[in-house]
Amino acid sequence: MHGLSDPRIDPVRTSVTRVEVPTDLMTAKVYISVMGGEAAERLALQALKGASGRIQELVGREVELRHTPILTFLLDVQFRKTIEILA
Repeated sequence: MHGLSDPRIDPVRTSVTRVEVPTDLMTAKVYISVMGGEAAERLALQALKGASGRIQELVGREVELRHTPILTFLLDVQFRKTIEILA
């Protein structure tokens, strides 16, 4: 989050809740949670999808792999349901 300057991605309200990577390490599903309602979720998700190439570049600098995984950003509805149940 620190390498991005898109105002639609609020690092205080946006969290990566989990990442699923298959054994071939070629792709990664990045699940996010955004506080602030559906409009904030849509904006953050659009921004992350638009910045996926830049984020992959930043990940490639930090993780030593032969290939940097192709990132797919998804809303973590499971996390939202858990919060609703706890409330």
